[in-house]
Parts: sequence; C-alpha cells; structure tokens
Amino acid sequence: MSIKARVTLQDIANVAGCSRMAVSLALRDSQEVSAATRARVKALAAKMGYVPDPDLAGLVAYRLGKKSPEYRATIAAVRTWKAKQQERMLANPNYDYLVGAARQAEQLGYRIEEFVVGGDGLSVARFPEVARARNIRGVLVMPLLEPLGLLNLPWDDFTVVAFGHTVTRPALHRVTSYHYRSMVTTLRKLKGLGYRRIGMATLGFIDDRVGNGYLAAYLAEHQRWLRREPIPPYMPRNSRDWNAARFRDWIKTNRVDAIVSANRDIHSHLAEIGLSAPGDVGCAGLSVPSLSGPESGIYEDAPLIGSVAVEQLVAQLYRNERGVPEFPQTVLVEGKWVEGGTLRRVDRVSLPGKAPVRAGRPKSAQPQPRSRAGR
Repeated sequence: MSIKARVTLQDIANVAGCSRMAVSLALRDSQEVSAATRARVKALAAKMGYVPDPDLAGLVAYRLGKKSPEYRATIAAVRTWKAKQQERMLANPNYDYLVGAARQAEQLGYRIEEFVVGGDGLSVARFPEVARARNIRGVLVMPLLEPLGLLNLPWDDFTVVAFGHTVTRPALHRVTSYHYRSMVTTLRKLKGLGYRRIGMATLGFIDDRVGNGYLAAYLAEHQRWLRREPIPPYMPRNSRDWNAARFRDWIKTNRVDAIVSANRDIHSHLAEIGLSAPGDVGCAGLSVPSLSGPESGIYEDAPLIGSVAVEQLVAQLYRNERGVPEFPQTVLVEGKWVEGGTLRRVDRVSLPGKAPVRAGRPKSAQPQPRSRAGR
C-alpha cells in the first residue's frame, strides 16, 4: 500500500495554468467558469488523484449551514456473479450490508453503486476501465461465494475494504461480525439458563466463511466455562450432505439439550425429525434475522457493519491510501443478543429419547453418604 502526498487545489491550478479559485469553481461545477474549463480541470483532478480535504469541507459546510454534504464521488460495491446468483436463492445478509453502506455513504457525500463481475456481469478486466471512466476510486468488496477466495483486480488503482473473511487473497482491510464473540455470548447465555449438553450443528461451509470463528469459540468455551469435553459438533460440509437421520442420532447419542447453529433453516431440520424449540430442545441462532423475531440468538446487524465499512473506506480515501495494505486491519462488530422464544430456563431438562434428568451438579459434586466415624 502506498500513501501519497495530498494533491491540493494549487497543485491542479499549477498544471492547468489557471487560478486556484478557478479550479475550486470548476470542481464545484460552477457556471462562473466555462464548460471547457470545468471538464479540463475535472479530468486533471481525477488524473492527479485529488480528494477534497475532509476538515476543510466540514468547516465550509458548517459556515454555510448545510444540512447534508454535496455529492463527492461514487463508491463501487463489487460482488461476483456467482455470489449474486446464490443470493437470489437464499436469505442473505449481503443486501443489508448495502442498506447500511448506502445510508452512511449518503451522509458523507458519496453514493453506492453495485457492480457484478464475472459470469453475465462485467469481466474482471472491464471493471477497472469502467471505474476509471466514472472516477470511482473507492471499492467495497462483497463476500465471495466460496471461502478462501481470490479476486483479481488492479488493486493499486483503488482504495478497498472487504466484508467478511471470504476474500483471503490479497489480504485487504476488512469489516465483519465478531463471530468468535457471538459463539462465546451464546454459550454463556445457554449455560446461565441451565443447559449443559450444548451441541453445535452448523454447515462446515458456513464456519469456513467466518474464518472458523464459531468452531474455535465452541471448543474453547467448553474447556473454559463448561469444564467438560465438547460434544462433537454436527458439521456436514454443505446442505446436500445434511442428513435427517444422522442429525437425529447425533442429538440422541450425545443427549443434546440445546443446539447452537448458524443455519438459517435449523428449525426446519428440527421439525423434520419431530422436534421443536424450546419444548424438546433449546435452540439458539448465531445469525438471527431480526431483533424482534421469534428466534433466540445473535443478531449480527448487517446494516451497522455496512456503515462501519464505509467509514473505514472514506477515511482511507481522505488519506489517499491505495492498493493492498502492508498491515491489513480487521474491524470486528459485536452482535446483539436476542431473547426470542426458542430457549427457556430449565431446572430439569427433557433430553430427546431419554427420561427427564436433572441439569444440576455433576456426579462428583453430589453429596456423599456420611461415614459412621463422622456421626
């Protein structure tokens, strides 16, 4: 990543052979200068990489009493054609990323425009040409379809922030949900409600997409807080590998009393084997769709993540940073706990296929018969 000296209005004026005031008027599209001068100055500004000074712009806005900033530039939201096709079939939070990103961009004087590359969209080679013609320098990279993905773009021409962990080559600045913390929070909530036989049932494909943060926290928390070996997680690779009979056997064999899952369709899988939450088994989602819905679990707040991504991107634009960063930074946004209705407080837990058992102290902590010598 390179950090270049900020291009000033005077720099442009020196190259254009006109006054600093003329450059300022031209960049604001003022009719006080000719159309030819406006076009020439704007072209020079784009070529030289000019970005308005944010502090000066804020001062001017304050002095003029503006309620909203003027339009500055367009930010590209780039996604692959394959990922776009998947989103048409699935309830996907990526749309909510763009909702939050567009809202924040508007407040800062930018607009978000979506570009689909590959497949039936723009070719990867064509996108940079279109972006340069539109004077687009800021790029938000939407999650790819596959984890550990590669996206080939001429990164040195752009300022970039990626969503999530799917783009691993190159290593970019990124903003994502704090998936590890989501699992930690969920397990501790379940423990506080009295659940003890807590199992993780999630597609391996999903855990890979979040950098394996869910699985890492699941294993660590069992050792740290539940003080026992974790129940082996049920993690088929993808939805085609999910098997109702194996899922039912996993619950029964491990005497699972609560399930943690990132699958949006986990309740359908429970219904398929004749179980429901919270009556038969507790169930907490790691990515529930809303703060006010019926599902207990973590709401990741995708609009907030989108907003934070734009803030990070605009800050880099102001600093005139472009290309692949030498030290990539990841901003983690914590989700919010949703009480919902798929968990309950348990004193006695009914385990599927078993008689009710007490979810209290382990055997080693049960009172021992007193010896005669102690009487």
